[in-house]
Order: sequence, then C-alpha cells, then structure tokens
Amino acid sequence: QVLDRIFNKTSSPRKFERLELDWNFHIIKVSEQAQRFADRPEEVKPGKDIRLCFPEFIGLEDILVSILLGEQELFQLEGIGRVTENQCDIYFDIYIISEQQENTTESRLIILMEEVTEKMVLKQNVAQKVNEASLLSSALTAYKNYMDKVITSMADALIVTTSSGKIKTVNRAAEELFGYSTQELINQQITLVIDENQLWQINIQQHLLA
Repeated sequence: QVLDRIFNKTSSPRKFERLELDWNFHIIKVSEQAQRFADRPEEVKPGKDIRLCFPEFIGLEDILVSILLGEQELFQLEGIGRVTENQCDIYFDIYIISEQQENTTESRLIILMEEVTEKMVLKQNVAQKVNEASLLSSALTAYKNYMDKVITSMADALIVTTSSGKIKTVNRAAEELFGYSTQELINQQITLVIDENQLWQINIQQHLLA
C-alpha cells in the first residue's frame, strides 16, 4: 500500500534511485545513479553513514527508527535542491520506508529518490509570473491613486470622457464650475454640461492648431 502511494501518484512513468540502510543508518546497497542526488557523492558507498552524503537525514534519526519499528509507514522530503558540478540545479524528492528481509525478522530502511527538476522549475516560473503580475498590479494601483490625487487637486476643471462622450472622471473644480456632484456627472453625456455648439468649436480649434 505504501509503495502504491508512491509509485501511483501520477500516470506517467517514473524512475527512482534506491539506497538500503541498516539500523545504524549505514548504506548497504546503492543503485546505479543514487550518488547524483548526494551532497557528497564520493561518500555514497556501502558501509558509509547516510548522513555523510545526505545531510537532510541529520535530525531525522527518531523518525528513521520509528519506520524501522513499523510505527510509521512513510516519511517524505520534497523539493530538495542541489547544485551539480556543472553548476546546474537539480531537485528531487525522497521517500523513506522499511522493508523486512526474507527469512528474517530484521528490517531495513529503503530510501527512494526521484528527480523532480522539471516540476520544480515549472513551479518557480509560475511563482515568478504571479509575483511579476502582483508587482505590476501594485504599480498600476499606486499610479492610479497618484493620478486621482493630481486630478482632485487641480485648480482647473477637468472632465474625462469616453470616445462616445460619456463622462468617466471629474474633479472638484468641475463640480464647482458646473454645479453637479460627481455622482450626477459620471456616465452622463458631456452635452449635459457643454452644449454641442461649444464642442464643435473646440474640435474646429484643435483641428486648426494641429
């Protein structure tokens, strides 16, 4: 059941490297590529203490013993990072279980390691995009608040409309000049305060100045 929980997390093929440990946390067996996940690859060999090559196990002694005693089925360490000799980041998950030896009552610790670099890089990229979007949103909000303050404090009357002439923004000076409140002006046509003849004159003047 424990192995099913590990191996059947996804439907895609998965590859695990494996270490076997005795009760003293010394390595008994090593799979072919297990050392690529180690902090000190040269220490990944039979007879060596697992804590010499995988410092993540330091402080986990009580948990390892409880797994050996059958008091705990599984312990996981996720998203562990290493920098390889080529200065490339590698990420992996560790699964720790116990396995009883045939014809004996003795158990061994089984350490399964799975590379998850692609998944972790994808998560980091998504997190970066979210942070960038959050920063952009904060910057736009700050800019809008600044512009709102500028518009509000202007001494000249200001009315901002859509291309169809619907009022979207007014400042206090415009309210005082035209005698309407902001609520009364928003979403109304500009012709409520400026008649069409004045608008034509403004358009003609702008055309001539251009």
